[in-house]
Parts: sequence; C-alpha cells; structure tokens
Amino acid sequence: MKKLCFLFLLCSFVAMFTACEDGEDDSVNNGNTNQHQPICLLTLEGHTAECNSAFYSPDGSRIVSASSDKSIRIWDANSGQCWNVLTAHDSYVASANYNFNGTRIVSASWDETIKIWDANTGECLKTLTGHTDYVNWADFSPDGSRIVSASDDGTLKIWNANTGACLKTLTGHTHEWVLWAGYSPDGKLITSTSWDKTVKIWDANTGQCIRTLYGHNNYTETAYFSPDGKYIASTGWDNSIKIWDVNSGQLLQTFSDWECWTMRFAKFSPNGKLIASASDDGYVRIWSVDSGKCFRTIEQFCDFIWTVDFSPDGNHIVVALDNGKIKVWKVN
Repeated sequence: MKKLCFLFLLCSFVAMFTACEDGEDDSVNNGNTNQHQPICLLTLEGHTAECNSAFYSPDGSRIVSASSDKSIRIWDANSGQCWNVLTAHDSYVASANYNFNGTRIVSASWDETIKIWDANTGECLKTLTGHTDYVNWADFSPDGSRIVSASDDGTLKIWNANTGACLKTLTGHTHEWVLWAGYSPDGKLITSTSWDKTVKIWDANTGQCIRTLYGHNNYTETAYFSPDGKYIASTGWDNSIKIWDVNSGQLLQTFSDWECWTMRFAKFSPNGKLIASASDDGYVRIWSVDSGKCFRTIEQFCDFIWTVDFSPDGNHIVVALDNGKIKVWKVN
C-alpha cells in the first residue's frame, strides 16, 4: 500500500477517536506570558478534503493551497477570500508552490504529473509527464528557470520550467518513496528526503549526489535550507528537527519534543533566526535556531498539520490542516 494512502487511512482511524475541533477554541500554550502571544487572524475554508500544503506568494499578498480534493486554491492573504480555484489534476494534489515573482505556480499530484499554472489567470500552461508513480512535491528554482520534483517512483527530476522538458533524473535513494525536494537559495544545490531515513544533497547542475546525511532513525520528511544557504533543517518520523552544516554535512543540533509524534514539516523564518514546525499532534511549534528551544506552541486541535510557512515579512504564519482548513496567525 502506498505511503500516503496509509497516512490517509491512519488519519481516518485516529479521527474516529479524536474530535477535530476548530474556530474559537484554538488556544496558545506559551510559557512566557510577557511575550506577545500568536493571534489567529483568518480561517480559510473551501477545500473539501485534506489541505496538503499552503504557502505565501513572494509579496505576501496571496496564499496558494493544494488539497486532496484535486484542487488548488488561491486566496487573498489579507481578507481570506478565495480568489481562484484551479482544477485540472485527476487525483490528490500533494503540493503547490509559487515561483520567485509570483507569476507562476507549480503543483505536484498523485496523478503522476506536475502542472505549471499562470498565477493570475489560473490557466494551466504545461503538464509535465515522466514520473511513473505519485508525485509528492515540486518546486521552482530560485530564478524560476527550473523545477525539481520528488516521486514515489524513487527518483527526483529536474525540469525546464519554460519548455517542460525533463533535463535530468536523479537516483540514489534506497527506498522508492522520495517525499520532498527543494533548491538552495543560490540554486546550486538540491536537497531531498525519503523513507530510506536520509537527506541527500545534490549538485543541481550535474545531478550528482554530493553528500548523504545520516542521523534520523526514521523516515525523513522535509529538508529546507536556511535563507543564507549555510544550514539545512530536516524533519522526520523520529520526532525531531535536525540542523546540518551544508558544507561539511555535520549535524549541529537536534530539536526534539517527544510529545509531537511525527515532525512533518519545518521551515526557517525569513531572517533565519526561527523555525516553525508542523507535527501530527496538532501543534505548530516555533523554535529558536540559536538555542534549539521551543518557546511557543500553537494548538490547532486537529490530528495532522501538513505544512507551515512564514509570510515574507516574518510576521504571520499560514498552516495547512488535515481537516481541509487553512489558518493564518500573527506571530510577533
């Protein structure tokens, strides 16, 4: 059985025993009452199945979300109004991301395709085919000229974002389920995660694997670069975030909370000083990169949280929830 199918069934089973609440009952746990507590500003509703990802546009004015209801939605980040609904995929949409200037969106789907969209009109411009199993993730290079994708066929692929041509196929993970892939800020490197419990660093030009990072003792989920490109924050099913030095591959820190179950997602703040993480216990955690301590938690009262993203100014976070909703929080 495919991994995402397993997760869906697991979530459904857990939901039978755990009520997934929303709205005014959202609470904040914060040990330091002198600090400003996060405030829930918006709840975006419209998806009819899990919201698998939600990310800000580069200017912070829009949010793009991907859902198991086979759709992508574009939202006004200030009002919460749904601005457009993109429907062309034939199965679950696993992720959707903007390019560097917010004019294009790339989506990955279980229909084994990647689609490129005009972010203003909602028109599907290209469909990229070549993967032979679920596509779990797709994202643009920093200059928007390339796309990297990760698939359950065991490969990553690099695509020309203008022509849609597949430029390279990257192989090396020892488990067929490759979950995630992303570029470094300068576009020279790619990181990937897999159920082989490793993080790999690739040369984005040659497609060669430069380094394999060992340290997680369970499946790895995401591995974002810091804004300055010096560090990687990886997440996994071992309830941890690990911080790695990009040049040496050395493990520098491990952030862990044994109550959080799977640490599904973690991303640096724009200034690189904080990390926001999403986990299967229904909490968003905000960590200090310097101390490795979690100093703020936001309880969503939902089984799974799939992604969390800082706004470009670092003042807000957007959270994609398993109940199909999206929440926007102000985090001073």
